Amino acid sequence: MRPQRLRPQESNLTQVRSPLRALTGLRFVAAFWVVIFHFFRPGRLGIAMPASLHSILLSGFCGIGLFFALSGFVLSYVYGGIDPADPIAKRNFWAARFARIYPIHIVGFVSATPFVILHRMAKSSGLGLLAKIVMAAAASLTLTQAWIWPLSRTWNGLAWTLSVEVFCYLLFPWIAAKVRTLREAELVALAGLMWVCALLPPAIWHFVPSLPEFFVLDNPLFHLPTFVAGVAGGFLFLRHKVTVLRASLCAVSGLAIILAITAFGRSFAPGFLHNGLLIPGFCLLIYGLACNGWPAPVLSGRLMQLLGDASYSIYILQFCVWWFSFAVVTGFAPIDYTASINADAMAGSGWFFVLNSVILIALSILLFKYVETPARTYLRSRLSSPRPEASGYAPDPLRRADARSN
Repeated sequence: MRPQRLRPQESNLTQVRSPLRALTGLRFVAAFWVVIFHFFRPGRLGIAMPASLHSILLSGFCGIGLFFALSGFVLSYVYGGIDPADPIAKRNFWAARFARIYPIHIVGFVSATPFVILHRMAKSSGLGLLAKIVMAAAASLTLTQAWIWPLSRTWNGLAWTLSVEVFCYLLFPWIAAKVRTLREAELVALAGLMWVCALLPPAIWHFVPSLPEFFVLDNPLFHLPTFVAGVAGGFLFLRHKVTVLRASLCAVSGLAIILAITAFGRSFAPGFLHNGLLIPGFCLLIYGLACNGWPAPVLSGRLMQLLGDASYSIYILQFCVWWFSFAVVTGFAPIDYTASINADAMAGSGWFFVLNSVILIALSILLFKYVETPARTYLRSRLSSPRPEASGYAPDPLRRADARSN
């Protein structure tokens, strides 16, 4: 069989690439948007604000979709030349992904354990309690929980998104091999097709409301289109970069789409915001920022880089920090803390939100420096092949860019 001839657009895929600093800052924005969604209750705090702004804040779950699109974009940028026929390249890629997500996942798993046990004890006892704990722990540790209803959001509930990421990582070598052969217009068309595909599950759910919530909100298969749209955006960025003016227009347009849709989030049927409605906004925003359009300079500052580095821990550990804080407030009473996030002591105190946000951010920065980074370095050295020139293996100049990808 004759080898496939690469198209001219592929010639720039092997160039050394520098970190996309604005996207690192954007990661913090996405992570803290999720924190605001979970814990900030302006009505309970007596804070008056326009209904549209309140709706935007309550749409913070959309930050998860932004993470999926960012992940596809950055992986295309860093690992776009990976060869799925090269087992060493795939092993190095998967080793890098495992080293990236698993250490902090374990920190979150261990931190959540006492609260999960208290929650299970409030629901059952005896062998039934033991069986549920073992099943939930196994699903969480193997990052398969998003495939198993109703275990999807057990243990550290936010880790269900890692189950989605793992699914996307496993498929990425083959996705990249197909997508990188597309022309620029085809890449745009692919992102549009993924938008349509992402809207199909919530549309079905709208007409068949008896389907379980898990069918739309958690299933990794239905979040794959958002990831693939990000992959298409990443390869488009590699093919073609626009001027700062046009990049600013893309980024501002994407941000306007996101804010406009979330401002009227309650007008949409359940599931659409969770699954793909914002894909055009995400892609425009990410592409524009990658091309250094405004507000890239704001997101590229040293403080935003530090916060972006810590964003993964901020996202994964937010529940654990709030649970521990609530335990301190209640004197470590034997109650179900996982069901008490919206208790008056938490949602009704502005100081509680501010203090816990500061603790979460500070802890996440420390974990990035002293746990996440050294653990990632160690795991990559132990799990990766020693062949640095392998196709798809990120060379040294890309290590920092890779460290910020999800």
